[in-house]
Amino acid sequence: MSEKSELKTKYVGTLNVGTSVLTSRAEVKLENSGKAFLEFKQGEPGKGKIGITDVLMFDNKVKTSGWYSATDKKGQLDLTGDVTKDMNLLVSAPLPLPQDLTQVPCKLTVKRKLKIADAKLMLFSKEKKAQLELMKKLDHDIFSKGTLTLDSAKQSGTLKLETKKFDQMDMKHMLTMGITANVNDTSKPTSTVLYKCEVSGDLNVNAQLDYPPIKGHMTKVSAEYNMGEVKATASCFVDSMQAFSEPNLELKSIFEF
Repeated sequence: MSEKSELKTKYVGTLNVGTSVLTSRAEVKLENSGKAFLEFKQGEPGKGKIGITDVLMFDNKVKTSGWYSATDKKGQLDLTGDVTKDMNLLVSAPLPLPQDLTQVPCKLTVKRKLKIADAKLMLFSKEKKAQLELMKKLDHDIFSKGTLTLDSAKQSGTLKLETKKFDQMDMKHMLTMGITANVNDTSKPTSTVLYKCEVSGDLNVNAQLDYPPIKGHMTKVSAEYNMGEVKATASCFVDSMQAFSEPNLELKSIFEF
């Protein structure tokens, strides 16, 4: 076997310190396209799930991903392909397949470049709903992008504004601000502010503020530190200026061989 076609294996171990749960995932890069994987918890591969990701089929026109758990006797098969240049179809079939195949969820995405914005229309067969997303890159001193999303099922609209990255104290900062309003009750909008800070190439800090608070949590704060083969993520909720809850530490190790 030539060097070009050699199979490459990756192991990803994720330890949630708060719950003491270890999730292991072994991946093998396949010769032509995609990967095969085995994912399991607590060192019990026999109770895990096997699957494939991003395998190209039918002259590379269809991308296939899926998994199956022998323990739970269930899984999922995803097929995605371009119907036309600007139209993509995703079929997400549960395993085993339902007797009525018309109940298999499908998502049709249509993209168009308009004068006012880039438009993306998403149609969901199972939920019988549609989403329209309009995205515009902004020529502004502060904001870089604006996105308006309309949801037919929720009867709501969401406007998001994303700032440019700006340098301050040798760190890169960025804000994403969003507000969602319901068509039937515009008096109770919800808002979200996401703050991202690149402290260094290896350390990132995020803080998300939701109003009204979700489940009593005012803000969620997280920090990611990349130490090469190990990535640590610490997070907690801020319920008030002096109250913190649900602190957690997650360690992810990646080894390739």
